[in-house]
Amino acid sequence: MVSESFNHNRVVGNFVSKLGKALIYSQYEVFMSEIKVWIKEKQLFYPDIILVYGKLEFHSDRDDTITNPIIITENYDRVKKFGFYRSIPTFQEYILIDQYRGHIEHFYLESKEKWIFTDYSNEKDILKFNKIDFQISLKDVYDRVEFKKEERSESFRPSL
Repeated sequence: MVSESFNHNRVVGNFVSKLGKALIYSQYEVFMSEIKVWIKEKQLFYPDIILVYGKLEFHSDRDDTITNPIIITENYDRVKKFGFYRSIPTFQEYILIDQYRGHIEHFYLESKEKWIFTDYSNEKDILKFNKIDFQISLKDVYDRVEFKKEERSESFRPSL
């Protein structure tokens, strides 16, 4: 059985490779976990995937901490972080990807203070971003991910 960190890495890698390819030559830029997001409440977070539109805006004189993400993707931590992220003026879309089973939760800002939620748990489901022209199947997100035996019964098992 492959460790959880390998699964996490595979999920992030699968997602970033497809997203990066779809956004080539655009004004969007994709970043992974080493980049921090600064929130006005003096909080630093390390999302798994960050999408920025246009020029990067940095916190103070730091070159590793941005303040203008529009889309954030990460492993499950919905309650606390999502509240903080919603305080970022540029933030418009939030994707939570479960590394333990085939499951994605997608939130997007439809209008001021109104977030729309969609739940995905079938490998044939297609996650469609709302704020950018990008979509990805759960099958592609979970390519080569090996769920633990007890978790397979609760989720789909990607075709290998």
